[in-house]
Amino acid sequence: GYAYHWVAPPESVYSLPFSTIDGVTAVYTDYLGEWESILQVSYGSNNQDAAISGQEVETEASNFITAALTLNYEWLSLRAGYAQADITFDIAQFDDLAAAWTQAGFADRADNIVVEEDRGEFLGFGATVDYEKFLLIAEYTVVKPGDNILAEEQTSWYVSGGYRLNDELMLHATVGGDEDDANTLAIDGLPAPAF
Repeated sequence: GYAYHWVAPPESVYSLPFSTIDGVTAVYTDYLGEWESILQVSYGSNNQDAAISGQEVETEASNFITAALTLNYEWLSLRAGYAQADITFDIAQFDDLAAAWTQAGFADRADNIVVEEDRGEFLGFGATVDYEKFLLIAEYTVVKPGDNILAEEQTSWYVSGGYRLNDELMLHATVGGDEDDANTLAIDGLPAPAF
């Protein structure tokens, strides 16, 4: 519990397909008045297998750019982060579905099924209050996977509060949620089936 008080952090906020990049990072630290500030900017790529809808798939993220700003003042910490990358997921079922739609005359819709060099974006905000025996953490994230069949926008959040009984024991509770907005680009404008 030294790094964080959970056994594992809330999956809703921390279950992104990419958690690392191969590239370069620059870190700048300074003070803004009484606030300690840390700015981190990274550029690179990521090629790894990731779990997408419970299936292991090959992924590629190129032109991966991240920027994160952390501000600390005594017992208060504020964070904001942004990331974007051109993402490709090698999902055979999506390729098969896109090929079938192309054969059926819907090639313009087939492009919205596959995930190939689509611009994905991540935006996150967080705050931590760690005052004497009390701990309060809140985070909010927005993921936009690009113009493809994946969810149009995924928002996640959690709020966690804790009370330290002593140096070794803390009582805490966490509540959170997710909301995925369906991406209908692949089916918008298609004729409805006649039954």
